[in-house]
Amino acid sequence: MAADDPTHPQPTNGKHRAADARKAALIHHAREQVAMHGIQNASLNDIIRLAGGSKATVVKYFGNKAGLFAAAMALTAREAMAGLTLDTRADSALEPALTALLSGLLAFYLRPDSLAVYRSVIASADTAEGLADSFYHEAHLVVVDEVATFLSQWVGRGIRADIDLADSAGRLTHMIRSDLYERRLLGLIPQPDEAAIARQANATARLFLTGVMGR
Repeated sequence: MAADDPTHPQPTNGKHRAADARKAALIHHAREQVAMHGIQNASLNDIIRLAGGSKATVVKYFGNKAGLFAAAMALTAREAMAGLTLDTRADSALEPALTALLSGLLAFYLRPDSLAVYRSVIASADTAEGLADSFYHEAHLVVVDEVATFLSQWVGRGIRADIDLADSAGRLTHMIRSDLYERRLLGLIPQPDEAAIARQANATARLFLTGVMGR
């Protein structure tokens, strides 16, 4: 049998596929446990029992429990951003395109699982587990980077060239989390409907654009 015969995969390839499957299973069940119980109460033992492997497997692939949760949060953030319609066509208008982005982003932040993660991270901020740092770098900054990429497509087409895109994207993600999100996070209001989300997204887009549009 030829060593490179594609009809007979080599053991190394099989091992890689098995490793990828085990990592994916751990991330999948970590996401489920976090959604159901929050980060603080998510059981690593239950995750391992459902996904297979051991604590040594988690250490091997993710470093520790915080690393596993970081991978889970990063995947959720990437999926959320990939699911948004980022309209940057040359014949598009900036304000409605930004409003659509912000509507989708706010809807993501308001999801029950997103709220559960944020509440858990805040509650565990003083622990030594590194969850807050993981959340900030592996989830929050993923969103900020994607928003910055979106904004970069509009430089010279409505957004000034002298704008610090990374800083502006970070400020924009904070702006969209004001009001509805903050009140929902604190349990002060029920889940906002699509119309309320759209109104806040449009108001935020208008306010943001007054500072970054070309004069």
